[in-house]
Amino acid sequence: PPATEPPASEPPATEPPASEPRTTEPPVTEPPVTEPPTTEPAKVGYQLGDIDKDGKVTSIDARRALRIAAKLDSADELEAQLADMDGDGKVTSIDARSILRIAAKLDLMPDTIIYTVA
Repeated sequence: PPATEPPASEPPATEPPASEPRTTEPPVTEPPVTEPPTTEPAKVGYQLGDIDKDGKVTSIDARRALRIAAKLDSADELEAQLADMDGDGKVTSIDARSILRIAAKLDLMPDTIIYTVA
């Protein structure tokens, strides 16, 4: 009988020759999903009585409060809140007096801060 060849099998895996660079592709990854940053409006705080918002309660603030109370000056909403020392919703001569006493260091400054959006 003629000689039979053994069944063909897959050739054994061989390493690429050393002269050929080995290439490995980095794994494909999806970029991380990030939420857009939420930007809240910045808040700024002012000391109650500091009508001119310069960081100090002075006689200038007391004068301004008195002029607002006498209707000689108008005030925006924030200025009115800063001048209303007793919280009754009105700017009166009593508020101006309180501011003046704080400016003269006869009374302690209240711990109240009025916040507004910058």
